[in-house]
Amino acid sequence: MIIRVETSTREGHRDSRGQVLLHQAQTLGVPVGQGALESIEVRDVVFLQGSKLNADIASAWVPTLIQDTVVQNASYGPAIAGPIELQGARVVEVTPLPGVTDSVAETLLAAASELGFSELGQAATGRQYLLCGAISESHLSRL
Repeated sequence: MIIRVETSTREGHRDSRGQVLLHQAQTLGVPVGQGALESIEVRDVVFLQGSKLNADIASAWVPTLIQDTVVQNASYGPAIAGPIELQGARVVEVTPLPGVTDSVAETLLAAASELGFSELGQAATGRQYLLCGAISESHLSRL
């Protein structure tokens, strides 16, 4: 089973990565503000796979290995293939290409092994960008 874990900035905390990206988008000429691209939210995504892995087991790992419980929310469940659609936002996910070292996943596997989480066989990571507001295809391709 493949479990998908998403961590996002907890409400009341600043998503500095999203704010930096919003400023960079504006620098690239993407309209920013009301009626345009209003915000960017960055989420970390982790895919976990193991022969005995299930959501209950993963729930014990997430706060220990993946989530910073002070500033992050986490959600997890079975990975579902296909595009992700959210009302009022464009979703872009980025993961390392096959053959490219995923050092975050390697570190996660090493930590899981050291802590005795033997059910985990493989891991992969990525980033999800939620582009909230209106953005044209041409501006999206610039990003």
